[in-house]
Amino acid sequence: MSRESNLKGQSFGFLRVEEKMPYQEDRYNVWRCHCTNCGREAFVNTKRLKRGTVTNCGCIPKTTARNGPSAEDLTGRVFGGLKALYRMQNHRNGRTQWMCECACERRIAVLARDLKSGYTKSCGCSKMNNPS
Repeated sequence: MSRESNLKGQSFGFLRVEEKMPYQEDRYNVWRCHCTNCGREAFVNTKRLKRGTVTNCGCIPKTTARNGPSAEDLTGRVFGGLKALYRMQNHRNGRTQWMCECACERRIAVLARDLKSGYTKSCGCSKMNNPS
């Protein structure tokens, strides 16, 4: 059994790995995790767990985003093909937004939770879908 297939029972931040899912994301196994902070579950791939990119189900950023200037600083961090440049004024629902630059050099505003969860990885350009 490889090291990757043996994550069950391990903890990564607030996430405790419960089981391996029968599908993959970006060629990495996906794991069902239990968030010990709030009790919800999250589905996270091996790479994001081991690198520490995801350490909770999203409950921590929601709490800090509402605190204004104390929200997590994502400046310079890369999420897929997006690089966070600077924090923008909070979105109308109180969530933190970041101005990001895509690999194709286009700039877009993205919610912090969408960056950190992996929901938004590019501006939608073909460069991320068909890398050369």
